[in-house]
Amino acid sequence: MTRNLDEGTDFGPIFQATTPQDFAIQVAAAYLEVQARNIPERAAAIADEIAAQQPYLVGLQEVSVWSTGPLFMHADTETFNALRSLLTALAARGQQYTVIAILKEFEAEAPSALGIEIGFADFDVLIARTDLSVSELKVSNIQAQHFLTNLVIPNPILGPVTIPHGWISVDGKLRGKNFRFITTHLEGFHPAVQAAQASELVQGLGNTDLPVIIAGDLNTAPLASFGVPGCPPRWESRDQSSVTTSLPVPALQMRGSFCIRVIQALPGRCIAKIHSRRLPPPINDWISCCSGTGTRVWMH
Repeated sequence: MTRNLDEGTDFGPIFQATTPQDFAIQVAAAYLEVQARNIPERAAAIADEIAAQQPYLVGLQEVSVWSTGPLFMHADTETFNALRSLLTALAARGQQYTVIAILKEFEAEAPSALGIEIGFADFDVLIARTDLSVSELKVSNIQAQHFLTNLVIPNPILGPVTIPHGWISVDGKLRGKNFRFITTHLEGFHPAVQAAQASELVQGLGNTDLPVIIAGDLNTAPLASFGVPGCPPRWESRDQSSVTTSLPVPALQMRGSFCIRVIQALPGRCIAKIHSRRLPPPINDWISCCSGTGTRVWMH
């Protein structure tokens, strides 16, 4: 399973500020929006979804920690912690999950027009069930890393600000079936940066004989939006449908609930069979779809 916990605000107005006064006003507006969004309530709703489906692994994006402090000093008083809220809500529902890996994506503190310092940190997180024996579920080769290519936003006040994105990967064995699980959050505001990040995933972690599961916020549209032949709009919602077509390699990185099996690799292109259905929550269903000959990848 993959879920974006949502940071609670849009940082665009902050990065667009051109004066210190406007910057402080936008920081204050962002924090007030976070308070109104009620991060613990959203975490509880996601805990309900996890409890209902009981996935073995869950990739989480935009897992935020917010804090405050005296103006122009360190913001060391935590006010919202999305991961703690989620794990607490899961425990209250009798669900046993633990953190496998955490990747810090971004961290900053800034003065606000509220007369306080505001702190923010953004994480990607992978959690796993702990109520299973090692013979049922075993994870190893845990890795977490930022992409080599990331968006840089120029700002007259802050200077160039790099927005890092990255991935978490584990190799797993579920009841004797081996797989690789990758969770990621690709750049959503710059197509070239996004494509570079996706290519890094496919050519690096995805270059394995293991069945690969990619579960994350890929910030992309259905394949039809990219002019892929044989893919009518919203084709991915058709249960159990399939199509064999020639796909440009970047199309392997596009979001949609489908399984791709590479049949033949060609320079810059590949022939792939696409099995489409709604992404099933249990990993054993993913593996039964993504095992066998050929390279098969769940994209969601």
